[in-house]
Amino acid sequence: MNSTTNNTTTVTVPFDTNLTAASDGQVVRRKSPAALAFALVILLIGAALLLAASAMEQKTGIAYSSSLVFGIVGLCVGVSIALFGGKEWVYAPTKSKIRVRSKFIDPTQVDFVCRSIEKHELPPIEAELRIMENSSARIDLYTSADGAFAAAQVFQYVPYTYSPVTPVCCAVGEEAKRLARFF
Repeated sequence: MNSTTNNTTTVTVPFDTNLTAASDGQVVRRKSPAALAFALVILLIGAALLLAASAMEQKTGIAYSSSLVFGIVGLCVGVSIALFGGKEWVYAPTKSKIRVRSKFIDPTQVDFVCRSIEKHELPPIEAELRIMENSSARIDLYTSADGAFAAAQVFQYVPYTYSPVTPVCCAVGEEAKRLARFF
């Protein structure tokens, strides 16, 4: 179920499983530059340790063994981080990172929040909502660092997990800034 009006897309999927579909492909998952830099440093340290081990004249002893083992481990860890780790959500048109914020709300206010999110008429959070330390109802808000993209979804706790109550509400431009002010 997908509908688009005034730069707003609504899709009934959980955020983390299909944020790209909810935003019509504008939000993508990419490798983090910081994670790639860290992986490169670990790879270089591992290679240096292996090079040091091969340059040693005495091929026995603790120094040789340690250099060899830590070098191999460093290479394996560096490759693993480079291939599998450090992914982040990015708003593709502006290449800005997506930040995630969650607030627990009073479960009696779920209907009010659901209606507000679906109508894109969100009040200031401190005005009408009761924020709680922990609750069975949660609002997740995803915003780009530059404020050009925002999305929200309400979840309610059912045994063992939070399940989506509202569809994902995505907004861009001025509407995104209004949605981001919700928190």
